[in-house]
Amino acid sequence: MTELGYGVQVVTVEYDHSYYLNEVELEKILMSEEIKELPVVVVSVGGAYRSGKSFLLNYLLRYLASPPSARQDGSWLGEESEPLAGFSWRWGTESNTTGIVMWSEPFVIKISTGEKVAVLLMDTQGMHNSSSTVRDSSTIFTLSTLLSSTQIYNLMDNIKEDDLQSLQLFTVYGALMKNQTGKTFQVLEFLIRDWQNTYEYPYGHVGGDSYLENKLKTQPRELQELRTHMRGRFDKVTCFLMPHPGLGVTNPSFEGKISGIGLDFRNALKELASSIFSSEALSMKLLGGQPVKSRELYSYFKSYMSIFNSDTFPTPTTIFKAKSEAGLLVAYNEARGQFEKNMGLACGLEAPSMPAVDVSDLHQRELSAARATFNAKKLLGDREDIETKLEDLNTELNNRGNRKAIMKGIAAYEGAIATVTQGRQLCVHANDLKNIHKDAVEVALKAFGENRKIKQGEKDADKDKLARDLESKYTVLQLLNTKNNNSIIAEIKNDYLECMVIQSLQEPELSIEAFREEHKKALARALNDFDSKRNRPNAYSSDPFKLKLEEKISLQFNLFLQLNISLNKRPFQLAP
Repeated sequence: MTELGYGVQVVTVEYDHSYYLNEVELEKILMSEEIKELPVVVVSVGGAYRSGKSFLLNYLLRYLASPPSARQDGSWLGEESEPLAGFSWRWGTESNTTGIVMWSEPFVIKISTGEKVAVLLMDTQGMHNSSSTVRDSSTIFTLSTLLSSTQIYNLMDNIKEDDLQSLQLFTVYGALMKNQTGKTFQVLEFLIRDWQNTYEYPYGHVGGDSYLENKLKTQPRELQELRTHMRGRFDKVTCFLMPHPGLGVTNPSFEGKISGIGLDFRNALKELASSIFSSEALSMKLLGGQPVKSRELYSYFKSYMSIFNSDTFPTPTTIFKAKSEAGLLVAYNEARGQFEKNMGLACGLEAPSMPAVDVSDLHQRELSAARATFNAKKLLGDREDIETKLEDLNTELNNRGNRKAIMKGIAAYEGAIATVTQGRQLCVHANDLKNIHKDAVEVALKAFGENRKIKQGEKDADKDKLARDLESKYTVLQLLNTKNNNSIIAEIKNDYLECMVIQSLQEPELSIEAFREEHKKALARALNDFDSKRNRPNAYSSDPFKLKLEEKISLQFNLFLQLNISLNKRPFQLAP
């Protein structure tokens, strides 16, 4: 961990070899307000385990965290005695990184066009380690290649035949995408560590590119075909030859200090970092030739994980399916977001009111614009899948318009009830409740109609449904009204009890007739108090709640009378 962030485990390989996506942490990174609308540059390092991937990434972190002047003069490498921090790393034979780890803090950089991009770094589980299966290694490497714009393929000593065969999956997959706009992938960088044959091929890109070209020429025929396919699937394929960092790194107590690293390695680090992250070299993540935004990458992550969490080994077909489904989801969300934003600006809560006809016309225009945005994306997959998703978009956005009218109606209904209660709890006669509900329904249906445009004579099923839904609210109102009436009855009964206790303890003693008179006065006050707590006065000849209050008070009075006589005016316990 450093002051500039820490490594976040975003993909974990579980004990049963399923894959867990930490959506909460991933959302914090990719959906932050600072970067969610920015195009992303995703640099991932994959390859064999215990080959120094995390060690390398931490120096790339230093480069990104340094000011432009330090990048220019090379001082970004840090102080001689400064320990290396960032992604978890250590020398040895045991694998250190598992799954996929992403740096928590994106780096916002302005590229040569003047546009800002968010640079993300990913560290991945090493391939071919003893604790993971071939499927695990292949899946993690596949995920990192799909998600990255620059895939650094970290290899030890040289490029072996097995290393090239790991890439065949992507070249076959690329063939499925041959009719799509732009290359399937952006940058593939072979990074050969601990290079020794400098007499033949010097360190850096010059020697690396020559080495790669000759290496592919001398491979068997099928791997020579791979060379051709790689060029066709990646915008850029390059190779960098990296020297051994020096004997100092073999010390178990080595902390990554630059003082323990050889001069050749330092110079190579400077060249490598500049070649990846200079404003001219940064490679944005693309899909169908279009930049991928940070919030869109979040959708891709989730879609890919759902595809790869199956029992099957990754194949070109499953990869293609994952990418096409993710692309459809991104297009869907962008079109929906555009619709919501524009409708909200024009007729949201903060906007001036609009006539219903104008709102309906605006809805149709924005619906057409949303469909155009969806279709403008270079979508992958079967046309049938694309049409199905577009139909889903039409249905949802049409329902959005309907829902707005429905919400207006419901709000009007609740507003009508609130006008009656005036901030107090609902408490009315049952007959009044029926009329209050009826009036509120009329207000609601009128508000609904003002936000709709229906052809004359056309039946409005949504209006009928709203009316049915509002009728169900009457049952809720009845229950609430009964509860509140009973609550007030209990409150007033307690006030009566308190008053009568005081009367029963008076000196000199009250006669029974005087006690009855006090009861009548207390009962009259109780009934008046009950009326005052009602939201609407009434003159109905029958009021079940009022009658209930009278019965409870009369019962209490009789108990008072009996107890008062039997206890000869001594203090007594009142019945509940």
